[in-house]
Amino acid sequence: MAARSSAPVSSTVAVTFPSETFPTSCSRATSFFSRFGDIARVDMTLASTAGRVLVTFFDMRAADQVLREMKGSAESFPPSSHDFTSIKIAASTFAQLPTAFTGFQQFGEISGVSIAGEEMIVEFYDMRAAQQATMVVPGCRARRVAEAVAASQGHLRHDEENERAAGKAVAAAAATAAAAAAAPAAAPVGGLP
Repeated sequence: MAARSSAPVSSTVAVTFPSETFPTSCSRATSFFSRFGDIARVDMTLASTAGRVLVTFFDMRAADQVLREMKGSAESFPPSSHDFTSIKIAASTFAQLPTAFTGFQQFGEISGVSIAGEEMIVEFYDMRAAQQATMVVPGCRARRVAEAVAASQGHLRHDEENERAAGKAVAAAAATAAAAAAAPAAAPVGGLP
């Protein structure tokens, strides 16, 4: 698993084109940017006033590639409020998942895992993986962009006591999972596929 900065990363880039090479339609912009990865949205509302196209990729690594290859004309743009690549689940809920649950990696590549209070935060590279996890795993919720920004700026307080409690919750979850793995197979609870 590759490490990533804990600061939220946007899958959206704003690209400024010279007027002679500006894509004149969404289909042309889509055709141009699809070489970087799967596209979630193309927004050309800034085209006439700023000469910019906003492109949101499903995978944040595609946006990073655009930023590298189009240095000087591309910049990161804040994600939409409904875009998320991180999910959160209470450690106590995670410990009670059925033994049929094989882990979050089944949804896609994980870019990072952390603990915030008594919740486990799982960050994916691709927003489709995070969306699928929230639909399939009971108790799993989207970690919204505003929440991630506040956490990265230190607005969510995590004192030593909070960190110790989180460590104990994760250790208890691991012990419960290990005990469940050693116990005879039982019918899965929660109906995970």
